Amino acid sequence: MKRTKKEAEETSKEILKCAVSLFIENGYDSTSIDSIAEKAGVTKGAIYWHYKDKSSILDAIIDLYDTEAIDYIPKILKTDVSPLMKIKFFTYSYIPEFTDKKKIANLFRIKSEITNHYRKRKGQPYAKLFIIKLEDLFLQAKNKGEIKKDVDEVISALTVNLIITGIQIKYDVDSSFFKKLKNLQQIMDNYFSLISTKKGETGTKDHRKICRMLLPELTEY
Repeated sequence: MKRTKKEAEETSKEILKCAVSLFIENGYDSTSIDSIAEKAGVTKGAIYWHYKDKSSILDAIIDLYDTEAIDYIPKILKTDVSPLMKIKFFTYSYIPEFTDKKKIANLFRIKSEITNHYRKRKGQPYAKLFIIKLEDLFLQAKNKGEIKKDVDEVISALTVNLIITGIQIKYDVDSSFFKKLKNLQQIMDNYFSLISTKKGETGTKDHRKICRMLLPELTEY
């Protein structure tokens, strides 16, 4: 039976989803086409019908990452929560909750590949949009008394982006820099504690739980 275009697209996305899961679980180099096919519940031939090789799967993941990341922006902005809560939805979605160091290393290895991909393209469209939206949210948060009045929204938006990127790159190069931390979220926690008012800290303390409830796709790996 001939598959419809929609069915083919769904199969393609399922392959990518399973590939990401395996890349995080086992690492890119240790993940085979056979294992991706098995997890996705398709034949090896089906994989090759959609993708030339494992490298092209990674390229497709990066393209999908761009599309979905941009799609998440309006979803976050539409949530009925405070500006600082939205900022935390954006930023903490990049900091993994799981404590398995191997999984974190594998995830950040993929992130590094994504960074290299952007370097080749000489552009990072989502990152620019991410920073622009954060600037507006930081200004809103300041006006609502969630962050301190002397906090500059432009600098803060760029700082958050650099913290996220720095964590990913540094962990990928040498994870021993983080051995004194209980978890990576403490880095972002510390930054927000420096710029937030008591109102802001109290009102957003359950941001992870609320994000999982409203936007579970942001916390899934």
